[in-house]
Amino acid sequence: MSRRKFLKKGILGTAMASVSSVLAGSYGFTKERFWVEINEIKLALPRLPKEYKGLKLAHFSDLHMGFFYEPQHFSREMEKINHFKPDIICFTGDLVDNELDHMDETVELLRKLHAPLGKFAVLGNHDYYRDDELVAAHLTKAGFQVLRNQHAVVRRGSDVLYMLGVEDMTMSTPDIVRAAEGVPLDGCKILLSHAPNFALETLEHKIDLQLSGHSHGGQVRLPLIGHLVLPPNADRFPDGLQRVQETQMMVYTTRGLGTTHLPVRFYCRPELTFFTFIH
Repeated sequence: MSRRKFLKKGILGTAMASVSSVLAGSYGFTKERFWVEINEIKLALPRLPKEYKGLKLAHFSDLHMGFFYEPQHFSREMEKINHFKPDIICFTGDLVDNELDHMDETVELLRKLHAPLGKFAVLGNHDYYRDDELVAAHLTKAGFQVLRNQHAVVRRGSDVLYMLGVEDMTMSTPDIVRAAEGVPLDGCKILLSHAPNFALETLEHKIDLQLSGHSHGGQVRLPLIGHLVLPPNADRFPDGLQRVQETQMMVYTTRGLGTTHLPVRFYCRPELTFFTFIH
Protein backbone atom coordinates (compact mmCIF):
# COMPACT_ATOMS: atom_id res chain seq x y z
CA MET A 1 0.00 0.00 0.00
CA SER A 2 1.38 3.41 -1.00
CA ARG A 3 1.91 6.13 1.59
CA ARG A 4 -0.84 8.22 -0.03
CA LYS A 5 -3.35 5.36 0.14
CA PHE A 6 -2.37 4.62 3.75
CA LEU A 7 -2.91 8.25 4.78
CA LYS A 8 -6.17 8.39 2.87
CA LYS A 9 -7.46 5.28 4.66
CA GLY A 10 -6.38 6.66 8.04
CA ILE A 11 -8.12 9.98 7.45
CA LEU A 12 -11.25 8.20 6.21
CA GLY A 13 -11.28 5.89 9.27
CA THR A 14 -10.89 8.82 11.67
CA ALA A 15 -13.66 10.72 9.89
CA MET A 16 -15.99 7.73 10.02
CA ALA A 17 -15.29 7.23 13.74
CA SER A 18 -16.01 10.90 14.40
CA VAL A 19 -19.25 10.79 12.43
CA SER A 20 -20.28 7.58 14.24
CA SER A 21 -19.62 9.20 17.62
CA VAL A 22 -21.72 12.23 16.70
CA LEU A 23 -24.56 10.04 15.41
CA ALA A 24 -24.43 7.80 18.49
CA GLY A 25 -24.45 10.85 20.76
CA SER A 26 -27.37 12.36 18.88
CA TYR A 27 -29.32 9.10 19.06
CA GLY A 28 -28.53 8.70 22.76
CA PHE A 29 -29.64 12.26 23.51
CA THR A 30 -32.76 12.59 21.35
CA LYS A 31 -34.03 8.99 21.07
CA GLU A 32 -32.91 6.27 23.45
CA ARG A 33 -33.15 8.23 26.69
CA PHE A 34 -36.91 8.58 26.07
CA TRP A 35 -37.42 5.05 24.69
CA VAL A 36 -38.71 3.52 27.93
CA GLU A 37 -38.70 -0.26 28.22
CA ILE A 38 -41.53 -1.91 30.16
CA ASN A 39 -40.30 -4.98 32.03
CA GLU A 40 -43.12 -7.18 33.30
CA ILE A 41 -41.92 -9.82 35.75
CA LYS A 42 -43.75 -12.66 37.45
CA LEU A 43 -41.91 -13.46 40.65
CA ALA A 44 -42.45 -16.08 43.35
CA LEU A 45 -41.56 -15.05 46.89
CA PRO A 46 -41.45 -18.09 49.21
CA ARG A 47 -42.77 -16.20 52.26
CA LEU A 48 -45.47 -14.29 50.39
CA PRO A 49 -48.83 -14.73 52.22
CA LYS A 50 -51.56 -16.46 50.22
CA GLU A 51 -53.73 -13.35 50.36
CA TYR A 52 -51.10 -11.55 48.27
CA LYS A 53 -51.04 -13.97 45.36
CA GLY A 54 -51.40 -11.86 42.24
CA LEU A 55 -50.22 -8.68 44.00
CA LYS A 56 -49.08 -6.08 41.46
CA LEU A 57 -46.20 -3.73 42.22
CA ALA A 58 -44.84 -0.94 40.03
CA HIS A 59 -41.23 0.16 40.51
CA PHE A 60 -39.53 3.26 39.10
CA SER A 61 -36.48 5.27 40.06
CA ASP A 62 -33.97 8.01 39.24
CA LEU A 63 -36.02 10.76 37.63
CA HIS A 64 -33.24 13.35 38.11
CA MET A 65 -35.91 15.93 37.45
CA GLY A 66 -34.55 19.11 35.90
CA PHE A 67 -31.47 17.50 34.31
CA PHE A 68 -32.76 17.36 30.71
CA TYR A 69 -35.87 15.63 32.11
CA GLU A 70 -39.07 17.54 32.78
CA PRO A 71 -42.63 16.84 33.98
CA GLN A 72 -43.97 16.35 30.44
CA HIS A 73 -41.55 13.46 30.01
CA PHE A 74 -42.70 11.76 33.19
CA SER A 75 -46.39 12.32 32.42
CA ARG A 76 -46.26 9.57 29.79
CA GLU A 77 -44.75 7.15 32.30
CA MET A 78 -47.30 8.13 34.95
CA GLU A 79 -50.06 7.04 32.58
CA LYS A 80 -48.31 3.71 31.93
CA ILE A 81 -47.97 3.04 35.65
CA ASN A 82 -51.65 3.74 36.28
CA HIS A 83 -52.63 1.60 33.31
CA PHE A 84 -50.91 -1.36 35.02
CA LYS A 85 -53.27 -0.85 37.99
CA PRO A 86 -50.66 -1.61 40.67
CA ASP A 87 -51.58 -2.45 44.25
CA ILE A 88 -48.30 -0.93 45.45
CA ILE A 89 -45.99 1.67 43.88
CA CYS A 90 -42.32 1.98 44.86
CA PHE A 91 -39.88 4.79 44.05
CA THR A 92 -36.23 4.19 44.89
CA GLY A 93 -34.68 7.62 44.91
CA ASP A 94 -33.07 10.51 43.03
CA LEU A 95 -36.20 12.53 42.48
CA VAL A 96 -33.96 15.48 41.64
CA ASP A 97 -30.48 15.91 40.24
CA ASN A 98 -28.94 18.97 41.86
CA GLU A 99 -31.74 21.52 41.81
CA LEU A 100 -35.40 21.52 42.82
CA ASP A 101 -36.67 22.35 39.35
CA HIS A 102 -40.31 21.77 38.35
CA MET A 103 -41.25 20.45 41.80
CA ASP A 104 -44.83 21.73 41.84
CA GLU A 105 -45.62 20.05 38.52
CA THR A 106 -43.74 16.91 39.53
CA VAL A 107 -45.65 16.61 42.80
CA GLU A 108 -48.95 16.94 40.93
CA LEU A 109 -47.99 14.11 38.57
CA LEU A 110 -46.78 11.87 41.40
CA ARG A 111 -50.00 12.56 43.27
CA LYS A 112 -51.95 11.16 40.29
CA LEU A 113 -50.31 7.74 40.70
CA HIS A 114 -52.85 5.34 42.21
CA ALA A 115 -52.07 2.32 44.41
CA PRO A 116 -54.70 1.10 46.91
CA LEU A 117 -52.17 -0.57 49.23
CA GLY A 118 -49.78 2.36 49.30
CA LYS A 119 -47.02 4.35 47.61
CA PHE A 120 -43.56 4.02 49.19
CA ALA A 121 -40.24 5.79 48.56
CA VAL A 122 -36.66 6.18 49.70
CA LEU A 123 -34.17 8.95 48.96
CA GLY A 124 -31.18 8.75 46.62
CA ASN A 125 -27.76 10.36 46.85
CA HIS A 126 -28.76 13.29 44.61
CA ASP A 127 -31.72 14.06 46.86
CA TYR A 128 -29.24 14.59 49.70
CA TYR A 129 -26.99 16.79 47.51
CA ARG A 130 -29.86 19.26 47.21
CA ASP A 131 -31.92 18.97 50.41
CA ASP A 132 -33.06 15.59 51.69
CA GLU A 133 -35.69 17.02 54.05
CA LEU A 134 -37.24 19.13 51.32
CA VAL A 135 -37.26 16.29 48.79
CA ALA A 136 -38.86 13.99 51.37
CA ALA A 137 -41.49 16.65 52.02
CA HIS A 138 -42.30 16.85 48.29
CA LEU A 139 -42.68 13.07 48.08
CA THR A 140 -44.90 13.06 51.15
CA LYS A 141 -47.03 15.80 49.61
CA ALA A 142 -47.40 13.57 46.55
CA GLY A 143 -48.81 10.76 48.70
CA PHE A 144 -45.69 8.64 49.17
CA GLN A 145 -44.64 7.24 52.53
CA VAL A 146 -40.92 8.00 52.70
CA LEU A 147 -39.16 5.22 54.60
CA ARG A 148 -36.02 6.51 56.29
CA ASN A 149 -34.69 3.48 58.17
CA GLN A 150 -38.33 2.59 58.80
CA HIS A 151 -40.93 0.03 57.81
CA ALA A 152 -44.62 0.07 56.99
CA VAL A 153 -47.19 -2.68 57.45
CA VAL A 154 -49.41 -3.50 54.48
CA ARG A 155 -52.54 -5.49 55.31
CA ARG A 156 -54.80 -7.46 53.02
CA GLY A 157 -57.43 -9.47 54.84
CA SER A 158 -55.70 -11.25 57.70
CA ASP A 159 -52.30 -11.34 55.99
CA VAL A 160 -49.43 -8.90 56.36
CA LEU A 161 -46.64 -7.71 54.08
CA TYR A 162 -43.78 -5.53 55.34
CA MET A 163 -42.29 -2.67 53.32
CA LEU A 164 -38.86 -1.55 54.58
CA GLY A 165 -36.77 1.39 53.47
CA VAL A 166 -33.27 2.61 54.33
CA GLU A 167 -31.24 5.78 53.87
CA ASP A 168 -28.73 6.04 51.03
CA MET A 169 -25.34 4.33 51.41
CA THR A 170 -23.36 7.16 49.80
CA MET A 171 -24.77 10.20 51.57
CA SER A 172 -26.23 8.88 54.82
CA THR A 173 -26.31 5.86 57.13
CA PRO A 174 -28.64 3.02 56.15
CA ASP A 175 -29.76 1.04 59.20
CA ILE A 176 -31.47 -2.27 58.46
CA VAL A 177 -31.69 -3.12 62.19
CA ARG A 178 -33.71 0.00 62.86
CA ALA A 179 -35.83 -0.45 59.72
CA ALA A 180 -36.67 -4.05 60.65
CA GLU A 181 -37.36 -3.40 64.32
CA GLY A 182 -40.59 -5.18 65.27
CA VAL A 183 -40.82 -7.08 61.97
CA PRO A 184 -41.05 -10.88 62.37
CA LEU A 185 -38.02 -12.66 60.95
CA ASP A 186 -40.27 -15.03 58.99
CA GLY A 187 -42.48 -12.21 57.67
CA CYS A 188 -42.45 -11.41 53.96
CA LYS A 189 -40.30 -8.30 53.52
CA ILE A 190 -39.69 -6.00 50.54
CA LEU A 191 -36.79 -3.60 51.08
CA LEU A 192 -36.26 -0.31 49.25
CA SER A 193 -32.65 0.83 49.03
CA HIS A 194 -31.40 3.34 46.49
CA ALA A 195 -28.00 1.63 46.38
CA PRO A 196 -28.19 -2.01 45.24
CA ASN A 197 -25.01 -3.09 47.04
CA PHE A 198 -26.80 -2.65 50.36
CA ALA A 199 -28.29 -6.12 49.82
CA LEU A 200 -25.05 -7.57 51.16
CA GLU A 201 -25.67 -5.82 54.50
CA THR A 202 -29.07 -7.44 55.05
CA LEU A 203 -28.46 -11.18 54.92
CA GLU A 204 -29.32 -11.83 58.58
CA HIS A 205 -32.72 -10.19 58.21
CA LYS A 206 -34.22 -12.55 55.62
CA ILE A 207 -35.31 -9.95 53.12
CA ASP A 208 -37.36 -11.48 50.31
CA LEU A 209 -36.84 -8.80 47.66
CA GLN A 210 -34.79 -5.62 47.51
CA LEU A 211 -35.72 -2.93 44.97
CA SER A 212 -32.99 -0.49 43.98
CA GLY A 213 -31.93 2.09 41.41
CA HIS A 214 -28.83 4.30 41.37
CA SER A 215 -26.83 2.40 38.73
CA HIS A 216 -28.75 3.62 35.65
CA GLY A 217 -27.55 0.28 34.27
CA GLY A 218 -24.34 2.12 33.45
CA GLN A 219 -26.32 4.56 31.25
CA VAL A 220 -23.88 4.03 28.36
CA ARG A 221 -23.01 0.53 27.23
CA LEU A 222 -21.06 -0.88 24.34
CA PRO A 223 -21.93 -4.09 22.46
CA LEU A 224 -20.00 -7.11 23.78
CA ILE A 225 -18.46 -4.93 26.52
CA GLY A 226 -21.39 -3.72 28.60
CA HIS A 227 -21.40 -0.72 30.92
CA LEU A 228 -18.36 1.52 30.97
CA VAL A 229 -18.87 3.18 34.38
CA LEU A 230 -21.00 2.46 37.44
CA PRO A 231 -21.48 4.72 40.45
CA PRO A 232 -20.21 3.68 43.89
CA ASN A 233 -22.29 1.03 45.68
CA ALA A 234 -23.81 -0.31 42.46
CA ASP A 235 -21.23 -2.70 41.04
CA ARG A 236 -22.46 -5.94 42.66
CA PHE A 237 -26.03 -5.74 41.32
CA PRO A 238 -25.88 -3.30 38.39
CA ASP A 239 -29.02 -4.21 36.48
CA GLY A 240 -32.03 -6.50 36.51
CA LEU A 241 -32.97 -9.41 38.78
CA GLN A 242 -30.25 -11.24 40.71
CA ARG A 243 -30.07 -13.63 43.63
CA VAL A 244 -27.98 -12.61 46.63
CA GLN A 245 -25.33 -15.26 47.15
CA GLU A 246 -26.88 -18.59 48.20
CA THR A 247 -29.93 -17.11 49.90
CA GLN A 248 -33.58 -16.79 48.86
CA MET A 249 -33.19 -13.02 48.68
CA MET A 250 -33.55 -11.37 45.28
CA VAL A 251 -32.43 -7.89 44.20
CA TYR A 252 -33.94 -5.99 41.33
CA THR A 253 -32.00 -2.95 40.10
CA THR A 254 -33.84 -0.76 37.65
CA ARG A 255 -32.03 1.32 35.02
CA GLY A 256 -34.23 4.23 36.05
CA LEU A 257 -35.95 6.85 33.92
CA GLY A 258 -33.65 9.88 33.91
CA THR A 259 -29.96 10.51 33.35
CA THR A 260 -27.17 12.25 35.24
CA HIS A 261 -23.77 13.78 34.38
CA LEU A 262 -24.46 13.28 30.65
CA PRO A 263 -27.98 13.43 29.14
CA VAL A 264 -27.32 10.36 27.00
CA ARG A 265 -28.25 6.68 27.00
CA PHE A 266 -26.75 4.12 24.66
CA TYR A 267 -27.62 0.42 24.59
CA CYS A 268 -29.19 1.08 28.00
CA ARG A 269 -32.82 2.09 27.70
CA PRO A 270 -34.69 3.73 30.60
CA GLU A 271 -37.06 1.42 32.40
CA LEU A 272 -40.33 0.89 34.22
CA THR A 273 -40.74 -2.42 36.05
CA PHE A 274 -44.05 -4.11 36.77
CA PHE A 275 -44.07 -7.10 39.13
CA THR A 276 -46.84 -9.64 39.59
CA PHE A 277 -46.19 -11.88 42.60
CA ILE A 278 -47.07 -15.57 42.36
CA HIS A 279 -46.70 -18.68 44.50
